[in-house]
Amino acid sequence: MKNKKIALLMILIFIVSMTMTSMAEEITKDGLTASEMLIQSNDAFTNQYTTFKVNGTMSMNTKTTGSMMTKKPDPNNEGQFIEEEKKINENVDMTMSQEGIFEKPEKLYMKTTFSTKNVPEKKIPPSSEMIMDQGVMYTRIEGKIKWVKIDMNPMMREIKKITGTDGTSMNMTKEQMELLGMYASYDENKVIDGKEYYVININMDSAALKEITSKAMDKIYDQFGKVIEEAEKIEAQKAKETQTKAKTKTTETTPEQIHQKPKMDKETLKQQMQEMFSKMNMNITYKYYINKETKMYEFMDIAQTMDMTMGKIHMQTTSTGTYKYYDFNKEVTFPVINAEDLQNMSPLQ
Repeated sequence: MKNKKIALLMILIFIVSMTMTSMAEEITKDGLTASEMLIQSNDAFTNQYTTFKVNGTMSMNTKTTGSMMTKKPDPNNEGQFIEEEKKINENVDMTMSQEGIFEKPEKLYMKTTFSTKNVPEKKIPPSSEMIMDQGVMYTRIEGKIKWVKIDMNPMMREIKKITGTDGTSMNMTKEQMELLGMYASYDENKVIDGKEYYVININMDSAALKEITSKAMDKIYDQFGKVIEEAEKIEAQKAKETQTKAKTKTTETTPEQIHQKPKMDKETLKQQMQEMFSKMNMNITYKYYINKETKMYEFMDIAQTMDMTMGKIHMQTTSTGTYKYYDFNKEVTFPVINAEDLQNMSPLQ
């Protein structure tokens, strides 16, 4: 359940952060403030280019401390379990690599892989693939043949009610930027591979990010709750099938087979998520490199920190990354997904 909470949180932050940019500063270059320059670059993405590619890496460090209650078989009472408090003190360094392609109007493919130095291989998150097409998301993790299909349109409509944009378009207004608490300013120009770039620093107001993300979570939680319920049903069915197979082989039942994980109702989980948000601090900064000649941003640096508490567990994550945009208006090829390639999953509706 802890992993589901974290996954839900990451998805919400990802969706909100994809919609964010900046408000204007007084300094101008080529007659444009930093926010105006970024708006112009975003417009170029939308109006001048039909395709592009992106790749990048993120270096992440997560420190986890605290304790959690765990259950283990009671050695003195067969079939019974006892609870004990387990101390946690982990420091994980991880690198996330991503490769993606985009095709207008809003089709995106992204492949993500992870690598670590100080974590057992079995704990490394699996590689994953994701396709967004007309508001429908398809995901597949390493080792799985079938794709999971989720209709994100209802959720996107709720996001749009809050922010004024659903995150599928790069077009933004100054008012939307201010609502999202983004502030832009020019940095010194930089030369990369013989090309001169304007550099724009974007700072996100942490309080605004927290408020917007919290509102989004409150509005769309019921949509995610349906997916969580469906996943729990699938897990329960698999557990039942496993137990049935085990009974056909032996009349004995192990403590692991007897033990059932307690179900958590959606309202309780929602309250816990709200409590987690109230104790969470986030800081995100971006640095865009805009080609002086084309007015297109071709590189982006990102730095973010997140500090949150869940029960007795405290997590602090620091991330830094660099992304490159390239191959504008060149041919792209997406994975083909047929009906037989899909795994059944309830839509978000």
